[in-house]
Amino acid sequence: MEVAITQPLDHPHTRQQTPAGGVDAAGVLHLAMTLGPVQLGERLRALRQQRGQSLAEVAKATGLSPSFLSLVENAKSDLSVGRLARIVDALQATIADLVDDGAAEPGPVQVVRKQERRSIATGQDGIVTEFVARGLRGQIERHIMTFEPAAGVDLDDYHLSKVGESFFLILQGELLVELQGRPPLILCPGDTISLKTRDFSRSRCISREPAVVFVESVAWAPPA
Repeated sequence: MEVAITQPLDHPHTRQQTPAGGVDAAGVLHLAMTLGPVQLGERLRALRQQRGQSLAEVAKATGLSPSFLSLVENAKSDLSVGRLARIVDALQATIADLVDDGAAEPGPVQVVRKQERRSIATGQDGIVTEFVARGLRGQIERHIMTFEPAAGVDLDDYHLSKVGESFFLILQGELLVELQGRPPLILCPGDTISLKTRDFSRSRCISREPAVVFVESVAWAPPA
């Protein structure tokens, strides 16, 4: 049986390019950007000013010095993904808020082509975080994190105030995951783990090749 196609196909080789952060005529949100130190610093400064917070206020909330925060905003210092998350958390924002710039509200359908993924490289810890998509209601964040060999993250570096849960799917390499009060786990390609964010302690790539991990995080309010 033949199927009649009455609308143009949305194919990466045939569709018109949409500006970064824009919504096309079909209500589809398209994203395209890689944040370097300059762009990341500019976004952090803009987000802080939008929230009406001073460097001193963010420093107090994060435990980082105002001078360090100023260096980051001016692209004169690198930072780890944990410290980045700590700053974003203090601004009551998300990594998605950094990469999509809030230029457009998410449409009913979100499409992010592989070549259009926005990413943040935190050279201090050897991790690249690629933004895949946020939930349609903004409560879920989805990333692909690439850990260079021996690279890792530590919950103490995050210092998060939010409570929630996370899901990891190992796509490549091996990841050592340490949880609070539990024996360490070695996760291999195809393995998954779901956990409360506060139960996480640290993770590290232990393979000779980079570890590539799909991460889905959900923030939720604790019961009263």
